[in-house]
Amino acid sequence: MASTTPVRLPWVTFGAKADPDDFKWELYNVNEDFSQANNLAERYPDKLRELEAIVHPLVRARIAKFLAAAEADGAALAVVDIPLLYETGYPYGLDKVAVTSAPDAVIRERALQREGMTVEKLEAILARQVPQAEKLKRADYILDTSGTIADTRNAVADLVETLSRT
Repeated sequence: MASTTPVRLPWVTFGAKADPDDFKWELYNVNEDFSQANNLAERYPDKLRELEAIVHPLVRARIAKFLAAAEADGAALAVVDIPLLYETGYPYGLDKVAVTSAPDAVIRERALQREGMTVEKLEAILARQVPQAEKLKRADYILDTSGTIADTRNAVADLVETLSRT
């Protein structure tokens, strides 16, 4: 069985804001581990890749459909949140890329505050990601998220205004 964390029923969305960075695929053999206590994704990375080979094309198709619809509707701006943009190496054909950034200590502190997150889980997640310094080199725009949520919202609003003028 494949599932994601944080644990919640996929059809229950009210009262919970979905943050894609909070979801990590996990694999379980429920025939032997009904409690789902033993995540097999790290032990069997080939199985995780098989799952990603199924899911990623579906996500890419949905993104392409969204972008095509935005263009057809004459949208001045379309935003896509792609957590694994650089990791997958898929050429999405995006005009510009904005990357969020905060000091490593802030990223770790925030991540470890998430329910169910451990140092070991965080290390495994970070090991599969392109280093932040490389993401920043590739970015067209960088959003500093080290401050408050209000600061980040203001930075996003400023970027949207800038992009809307181009």
